[in-house]
Amino acid sequence: MSSGSRILLAAAAVFACAAAATHASTPRAGTKPVAICTVSRHPAAELAADELVRYLGQMAGRSDAAVIADAPGGAAIRVGLSGDCEVAIDGLGDPARDDAIHIAVRNSRGVIAGSNPRSVLFAAYRFLEGCGCRWLRPGKDGDYVPSRPVDDLTVQLADKAAYRFRGNNNCGTYSLDQILDKIEWAPKVGLNTFFSEFLLPRFLYNRYYSRGYPSFRQPEPRTDAEIRAYHERTIREIKRRGLWYHAAGHGWTGLVVGGPESESDHESQLVVPPDKEHYLALVGGKRVNHGPTFTDLCYSNPEVQELLVHCVADYAAKHPEIDYLHVWQDDSMNRTCECEVCRTARVSDWYLKILNRLDAELTRQGTATKIAFLIYQDLIWPPEKEQFTNPDRFVMMYAPISRRYGSPYYVGMEEVELPPYQLNQNKSPADEQTGAGFLRGWQRAFRGEAFVFDYHMTWHHYFDPGYYGFVEVMAEDIRRLPKMGMDGFVSCQVLRSYFPHGYPMYAHARLLWNPARGTDEVAQEYFAGAFGEDGDRVAQYMATLSGLFAPLYVDRETLLGKDGDAKRTAMAGLAKVAQTVEEFRPVIAEHVSGGDAAQRQSWKHLSLHADMVLKLAAGVRARAEGNREAADAIWKELVQQLAEREAETDPALDIHWFVSTYQGRGLFKPGWTAPTKGR
Repeated sequence: MSSGSRILLAAAAVFACAAAATHASTPRAGTKPVAICTVSRHPAAELAADELVRYLGQMAGRSDAAVIADAPGGAAIRVGLSGDCEVAIDGLGDPARDDAIHIAVRNSRGVIAGSNPRSVLFAAYRFLEGCGCRWLRPGKDGDYVPSRPVDDLTVQLADKAAYRFRGNNNCGTYSLDQILDKIEWAPKVGLNTFFSEFLLPRFLYNRYYSRGYPSFRQPEPRTDAEIRAYHERTIREIKRRGLWYHAAGHGWTGLVVGGPESESDHESQLVVPPDKEHYLALVGGKRVNHGPTFTDLCYSNPEVQELLVHCVADYAAKHPEIDYLHVWQDDSMNRTCECEVCRTARVSDWYLKILNRLDAELTRQGTATKIAFLIYQDLIWPPEKEQFTNPDRFVMMYAPISRRYGSPYYVGMEEVELPPYQLNQNKSPADEQTGAGFLRGWQRAFRGEAFVFDYHMTWHHYFDPGYYGFVEVMAEDIRRLPKMGMDGFVSCQVLRSYFPHGYPMYAHARLLWNPARGTDEVAQEYFAGAFGEDGDRVAQYMATLSGLFAPLYVDRETLLGKDGDAKRTAMAGLAKVAQTVEEFRPVIAEHVSGGDAAQRQSWKHLSLHADMVLKLAAGVRARAEGNREAADAIWKELVQQLAEREAETDPALDIHWFVSTYQGRGLFKPGWTAPTKGR
């Protein structure tokens, strides 16, 4: 069934519960507990029942407000798969893969069901939303739970997700607790996919634990054994919830030349034995090694093809928990092998040839794992010669990393003249129309399932400190996915992307479930939950800051271009930031110390953000004016401030990624002074 059909079939929710964050009443002591029974045997369904017990207890103010019943006959609410609950959910192409929910609860009696195990969990959280809960961000202070009686709850809802692939990856710098919190949060907002990039994400953990960023905390690096244990723990939590687990991506090239799985990331060294150097790509007359994820291979070499196929196939056989195994090439452009054989075809033709061999080997092994292949960098030029022998094995992932986010995806159908493929002289397309032309070229070679892998919250969001304006382009991107032939969006994004608030990530999740919703509606829902009765004022404040920062100009022009309208507009906006922040400080001060714990944390983040955004605006403005010395001095103060306040922002803000983004664009020189001994 097409994405568009699923959108049309989505039913409207009817909430009899109060959904407003202001609902509160005194719990009624002595009320008989709500009995909840799981009628389907799956960890996700059992977790759904446990979560209902937990949150209903929080609502009522007592832990015994809801209990697990052993048998359906004694239960007030039955929880499970639609078939086990004797509920019909029509219009699904594949109930195991298409997410749909059915909630029919009146006076705290009824059914909470899903089309598959993860959808049972989605249904439980949607029921709780109908009773006023809001999922603001990951972590212990991320849930808004109203105080109310739980013996008279009524929620009626039938709904289906518009897209099949909805999720994010593990980009950024993070701790074990932070990634576990993110996995726990995902099904609360309807995300069904978690992608753990790299065979073992060692450097992502150890950049955090080794304090490879501005921090006053002591370094506590983890061993490879500890990292592997962390990785396995995250997989268990993903599978416990019935989420789709995507794995790997870059790093296979390192395995082919004998590198270990633990060193398959961006920052490791790749030691290539002399007898395997001929496996490497020949570039400029030399066999080139740029590390495990930036090294290409001589893909026409039969030995390389055989080794690569067996590396991937053996890994898939050893890891049946993987639903989608990503098989990518290197993470750079213009490092393709120039040997006499490789140059006879596009790199995408060699890639497809290897993918077909991989499918044959997986079929021989009896391994059912799906393979995700990547349209990215030099591979964006489609193959000219090869065809897929078994398209059902594969899903296509389109990763338009060079786009600029000034406009949404291009969906016009006219022919687009594409730049020619030139071995190691290619340039990534910057405009949406050319990107769409490349995608259509690949779609002529592959007509199977596909989803977008995009980067709105990898770097660009840091140039929009209001965390509000860029959501409009992201929202329209999501709405246009069916016209692009895409069935979802897995976000390549910093894991901790919730500072000063989580509206962008919340909107991403909600619109992937139902792209027909307007951003104004989603924003009102989020900000009311996060900030209470003044949520609309916060939303307007954030929208104003987004407009004043002119993020597209700051991001792509790096303030170094010639004077013109764009620069004048950016400078005028930056000049108004201080007044805007100071005028809103009294509103923040009014709320920062009281109320619900989750909302109090939201206001605290806003207070910390106000200090940050003042310095950021001043530094960017000084840089735009050409006063590099003043800009770098302000930046140094800001970075020191972030390090000093790390404990307060840690679950929501990735300091490493924020700092490296601005410094990596050349806007500021490194501004971190290591702490003195004993501090």
